[in-house]
Amino acid sequence: MKEKILNVIYKIGFWFVKISAAPGLLWFRPKCYYPGGKKVRIKGGALLIANHITMLDPYYMQYLVWYRNHHFVCLKEFYDKPARAFLFRCFQCIPVDRDNTGTATMREIAAHLKKDELVCMFPEGTVNRDGTERPEIHQFKSGMVLMALMAGKPIVPMVMKKRKNIFSRLEAAIGEPVDVASFYGKRPTVTQIEEITEYLQQKALGLQQLLEEK
Repeated sequence: MKEKILNVIYKIGFWFVKISAAPGLLWFRPKCYYPGGKKVRIKGGALLIANHITMLDPYYMQYLVWYRNHHFVCLKEFYDKPARAFLFRCFQCIPVDRDNTGTATMREIAAHLKKDELVCMFPEGTVNRDGTERPEIHQFKSGMVLMALMAGKPIVPMVMKKRKNIFSRLEAAIGEPVDVASFYGKRPTVTQIEEITEYLQQKALGLQQLLEEK
Protein backbone atom coordinates (compact mmCIF):
# COMPACT_ATOMS: atom_id res chain seq x y z
CA MET A 1 0.00 0.00 0.00
CA LYS A 2 2.84 2.38 0.91
CA GLU A 3 4.55 1.66 -2.41
CA LYS A 4 1.36 2.48 -4.36
CA ILE A 5 0.94 5.79 -2.52
CA LEU A 6 4.58 6.70 -3.22
CA ASN A 7 4.14 5.86 -6.91
CA VAL A 8 1.14 8.20 -7.10
CA ILE A 9 3.17 10.97 -5.41
CA TYR A 10 6.05 10.41 -7.85
CA LYS A 11 3.68 10.61 -10.83
CA ILE A 12 2.15 13.85 -9.53
CA GLY A 13 5.66 15.23 -9.07
CA PHE A 14 6.62 14.14 -12.60
CA TRP A 15 3.70 15.92 -14.23
CA PHE A 16 4.18 19.01 -12.08
CA VAL A 17 7.80 19.27 -13.20
CA LYS A 18 6.90 18.55 -16.82
CA ILE A 19 4.12 21.16 -16.99
CA SER A 20 6.09 23.82 -15.09
CA ALA A 21 9.05 23.28 -17.44
CA ALA A 22 6.94 23.81 -20.58
CA PRO A 23 7.98 27.50 -21.00
CA GLY A 24 11.51 26.17 -21.52
CA LEU A 25 10.46 25.18 -25.05
CA LEU A 26 10.32 28.88 -25.91
CA TRP A 27 13.69 29.56 -24.28
CA PHE A 28 15.62 26.60 -25.73
CA ARG A 29 13.84 26.55 -29.12
CA PRO A 30 14.86 22.91 -29.63
CA LYS A 31 15.86 21.97 -33.17
CA CYS A 32 16.53 18.44 -34.39
CA TYR A 33 18.35 17.41 -37.57
CA TYR A 34 18.08 14.04 -39.29
CA PRO A 35 20.32 12.16 -41.74
CA GLY A 36 18.84 12.53 -45.20
CA GLY A 37 16.46 15.18 -43.90
CA LYS A 38 13.73 12.65 -43.08
CA LYS A 39 12.23 13.37 -39.68
CA VAL A 40 12.55 10.55 -37.14
CA ARG A 41 9.66 10.32 -34.69
CA ILE A 42 10.42 7.77 -31.97
CA LYS A 43 7.50 5.39 -31.50
CA GLY A 44 6.97 2.43 -29.19
CA GLY A 45 9.63 0.96 -26.96
CA ALA A 46 13.13 2.25 -27.71
CA LEU A 47 16.46 2.84 -26.03
CA LEU A 48 17.49 6.43 -26.74
CA ILE A 49 21.25 6.91 -26.35
CA ALA A 50 23.07 10.24 -26.39
CA ASN A 51 26.43 11.88 -25.79
CA HIS A 52 26.93 13.30 -22.31
CA ILE A 53 28.39 16.83 -22.16
CA THR A 54 26.61 18.39 -19.17
CA MET A 55 24.59 17.42 -16.11
CA LEU A 56 21.62 19.14 -17.78
CA ASP A 57 21.54 16.63 -20.65
CA PRO A 58 18.51 14.71 -19.25
CA TYR A 59 16.50 17.95 -19.26
CA TYR A 60 17.67 18.77 -22.78
CA MET A 61 16.67 15.32 -24.05
CA GLN A 62 13.14 15.83 -22.76
CA TYR A 63 12.90 19.12 -24.63
CA LEU A 64 14.28 17.59 -27.82
CA VAL A 65 11.92 14.60 -27.68
CA TRP A 66 9.08 16.45 -25.94
CA TYR A 67 6.30 14.18 -27.21
CA ARG A 68 7.44 11.15 -25.16
CA ASN A 69 7.73 10.38 -21.45
CA HIS A 70 11.29 9.41 -20.56
CA HIS A 71 12.83 6.92 -18.17
CA PHE A 72 16.47 7.79 -17.46
CA VAL A 73 19.19 5.36 -16.47
CA CYS A 74 21.21 7.10 -13.74
CA LEU A 75 23.88 6.21 -11.23
CA LYS A 76 22.70 4.68 -7.95
CA GLU A 77 25.01 7.02 -6.02
CA PHE A 78 22.78 9.97 -6.96
CA TYR A 79 20.13 8.56 -4.62
CA ASP A 80 22.29 9.27 -1.55
CA LYS A 81 20.17 12.21 -0.32
CA PRO A 82 16.37 12.05 0.24
CA ALA A 83 15.54 15.26 -1.66
CA ARG A 84 17.63 14.29 -4.65
CA ALA A 85 16.31 10.73 -4.58
CA PHE A 86 12.74 12.07 -4.63
CA LEU A 87 13.54 14.27 -7.65
CA PHE A 88 15.08 11.37 -9.56
CA ARG A 89 12.09 9.17 -8.82
CA CYS A 90 9.77 11.92 -10.08
CA PHE A 91 11.76 11.82 -13.30
CA GLN A 92 11.15 8.04 -13.43
CA CYS A 93 14.87 7.29 -13.27
CA ILE A 94 16.25 3.75 -13.12
CA PRO A 95 19.22 3.52 -10.72
CA VAL A 96 22.24 1.45 -11.77
CA ASP A 97 25.49 0.53 -10.08
CA ARG A 98 28.38 1.90 -12.16
CA ASP A 99 30.69 -0.94 -11.16
CA ASN A 100 28.18 -3.77 -11.16
CA THR A 101 25.27 -3.51 -13.57
CA GLY A 102 23.63 -6.83 -12.76
CA THR A 103 21.04 -8.82 -14.67
CA ALA A 104 18.27 -7.53 -12.37
CA THR A 105 18.89 -3.96 -13.56
CA MET A 106 19.00 -5.07 -17.19
CA ARG A 107 15.71 -6.93 -16.75
CA GLU A 108 14.11 -3.83 -15.23
CA ILE A 109 15.20 -1.70 -18.18
CA ALA A 110 14.07 -4.38 -20.64
CA ALA A 111 10.69 -4.54 -18.87
CA HIS A 112 10.14 -0.82 -19.47
CA LEU A 113 11.10 -1.22 -23.13
CA LYS A 114 8.73 -4.17 -23.56
CA LYS A 115 5.91 -1.94 -22.29
CA ASP A 116 6.65 0.36 -25.26
CA GLU A 117 8.25 2.99 -23.04
CA LEU A 118 11.22 5.18 -23.88
CA VAL A 119 14.38 4.58 -21.85
CA CYS A 120 17.27 7.05 -22.13
CA MET A 121 20.89 6.46 -21.27
CA PHE A 122 24.39 7.82 -21.87
CA PRO A 123 26.59 4.96 -23.16
CA GLU A 124 29.81 6.88 -22.48
CA GLY A 125 29.07 6.18 -18.81
CA THR A 126 30.05 9.60 -17.49
CA VAL A 127 29.92 13.33 -18.28
CA ASN A 128 32.51 14.42 -20.84
CA ARG A 129 34.26 17.39 -19.22
CA ASP A 130 37.02 18.16 -21.73
CA GLY A 131 35.76 21.77 -21.97
CA THR A 132 36.18 22.11 -25.74
CA GLU A 133 33.54 23.47 -28.12
CA ARG A 134 33.29 20.04 -29.76
CA PRO A 135 33.71 17.40 -27.01
CA GLU A 136 35.00 14.09 -28.31
CA ILE A 137 32.51 11.23 -28.01
CA HIS A 138 34.14 8.70 -25.71
CA GLN A 139 34.00 4.95 -26.22
CA PHE A 140 30.52 3.51 -25.76
CA LYS A 141 29.90 0.73 -23.26
CA SER A 142 28.26 -2.40 -24.69
CA GLY A 143 25.61 -2.94 -21.98
CA MET A 144 23.03 -1.00 -24.03
CA VAL A 145 23.16 -3.67 -26.74
CA LEU A 146 22.33 -6.43 -24.25
CA MET A 147 19.39 -4.43 -22.86
CA ALA A 148 17.96 -3.82 -26.33
CA LEU A 149 18.40 -7.51 -27.23
CA MET A 150 16.64 -8.66 -24.04
CA ALA A 151 13.66 -6.43 -24.85
CA GLY A 152 13.65 -6.96 -28.60
CA LYS A 153 13.57 -3.18 -29.12
CA PRO A 154 15.71 -0.80 -31.20
CA ILE A 155 18.37 1.67 -30.16
CA VAL A 156 18.01 5.27 -31.35
CA PRO A 157 21.25 7.31 -31.41
CA MET A 158 21.22 11.03 -30.63
CA VAL A 159 24.02 13.59 -30.46
CA MET A 160 23.49 16.96 -28.77
CA LYS A 161 25.43 20.07 -29.68
CA LYS A 162 27.20 21.92 -26.89
CA ARG A 163 25.50 25.24 -26.21
CA LYS A 164 27.83 28.25 -26.35
CA ASN A 165 25.87 30.26 -23.80
CA ILE A 166 22.51 30.38 -22.01
CA PHE A 167 20.90 32.10 -25.00
CA SER A 168 22.02 29.49 -27.54
CA ARG A 169 19.45 27.34 -29.25
CA LEU A 170 19.27 23.70 -28.20
CA GLU A 171 20.27 21.55 -31.18
CA ALA A 172 20.68 17.82 -31.74
CA ALA A 173 20.87 15.21 -34.48
CA ILE A 174 18.76 12.05 -34.23
CA GLY A 175 19.43 8.90 -36.25
CA GLU A 176 17.19 6.11 -37.47
CA PRO A 177 16.31 3.32 -34.99
CA VAL A 178 18.85 0.49 -35.09
CA ASP A 179 17.51 -3.05 -34.73
CA VAL A 180 20.49 -4.69 -33.01
CA ALA A 181 18.97 -8.18 -33.34
CA SER A 182 19.20 -7.86 -37.14
CA PHE A 183 23.00 -8.06 -36.99
CA TYR A 184 23.69 -11.46 -35.43
CA GLY A 185 20.34 -12.58 -34.01
CA LYS A 186 19.28 -12.48 -30.37
CA ARG A 187 22.35 -14.29 -28.99
CA PRO A 188 25.48 -12.70 -30.42
CA THR A 189 28.94 -13.50 -29.10
CA VAL A 190 30.91 -11.05 -26.99
CA THR A 191 32.95 -10.07 -30.05
CA GLN A 192 29.80 -9.49 -32.08
CA ILE A 193 28.30 -7.33 -29.33
CA GLU A 194 31.45 -5.20 -29.42
CA GLU A 195 31.06 -4.89 -33.20
CA ILE A 196 27.47 -3.65 -32.80
CA THR A 197 28.65 -1.19 -30.14
CA GLU A 198 31.31 0.11 -32.51
CA TYR A 199 28.67 0.45 -35.25
CA LEU A 200 26.55 2.63 -32.93
CA GLN A 201 29.66 4.64 -32.05
CA GLN A 202 30.22 5.37 -35.74
CA LYS A 203 26.56 6.34 -36.13
CA ALA A 204 27.01 8.85 -33.32
CA LEU A 205 30.14 10.28 -34.93
CA GLY A 206 28.19 10.68 -38.17
CA LEU A 207 25.47 12.57 -36.32
CA GLN A 208 28.09 14.80 -34.73
CA GLN A 209 29.43 15.59 -38.20
CA LEU A 210 25.91 16.43 -39.37
CA LEU A 211 25.59 18.93 -36.51
CA GLU A 212 28.87 20.59 -37.41
CA GLU A 213 27.61 21.16 -40.95
CA LYS A 214 24.54 23.05 -39.69
